[in-house]
Amino acid sequence: MVNAPPTPPPTTAAELHDQSQTQPQGSSTAPPPPAQLAQDSFPASFPLIVDLAAKAQYHDLIFKAEEIDVLSHTSRSPSRLFTLAPLVLTYLIMDNLPPAQYALSRLPDPLPSLPLTKALSELAKATADRQYNKIYSRAQALFNLASQPDFPDPKLASVVANLVTNFVEAFRQRTLVLLSRAYSSLPLSLAQVYLGISDDQVVKATEQYGWSYDTSTRILEPKAHAISTPQKSLDSISLTTFKFIADSVAELEA
Repeated sequence: MVNAPPTPPPTTAAELHDQSQTQPQGSSTAPPPPAQLAQDSFPASFPLIVDLAAKAQYHDLIFKAEEIDVLSHTSRSPSRLFTLAPLVLTYLIMDNLPPAQYALSRLPDPLPSLPLTKALSELAKATADRQYNKIYSRAQALFNLASQPDFPDPKLASVVANLVTNFVEAFRQRTLVLLSRAYSSLPLSLAQVYLGISDDQVVKATEQYGWSYDTSTRILEPKAHAISTPQKSLDSISLTTFKFIADSVAELEA
């Protein structure tokens, strides 16, 4: 139809409307898709996550990280781990295990298969199951992963390494409290399993809290209630966080 007359330009309101519906939009003015917006939000918010982690402001870190991750729940970008990894490790530091595991479970493919996600999941599972013989080794494995020269981002590596260290310290402290309340005496070898450190380190650590050690029998005797723990309840943060997650997901699926 080379010789056909040219199509006249639209003149009526109906013709103009039809043209606006069929005309392709220029790529320069089209808004980015929601998935791209979600991906871009993770590195942009990471400096705040780093600052909160460095200051041990764990409650604030949890709220901020949950807000970012839940509202970007469809993102499959590996950069999502900039938020997810500090979030999970902070939950572990706070001994809030169900929300740590839930944060991992909501990751879409292919993120669960990434080495960092696998290491986080293994540590969270061992901690939830109180597998003392695995908790410390998996924490060390995660620390070693973050220390590799080919780790994706050096700042993320630093945050992960520091939070893993803080988790081990917090977990060991809580374990000492439980041991002092559960035992009137226990073998040094058993304490070593619970605390994940050498015999000499166990003796040195427990002496700081008033425990006694019999070198002939290799038996430790905890001093009852020698170790105190912070009295802050974590129930409020747990319930509030779960409510935020539930409300946010409901809004996204509406």
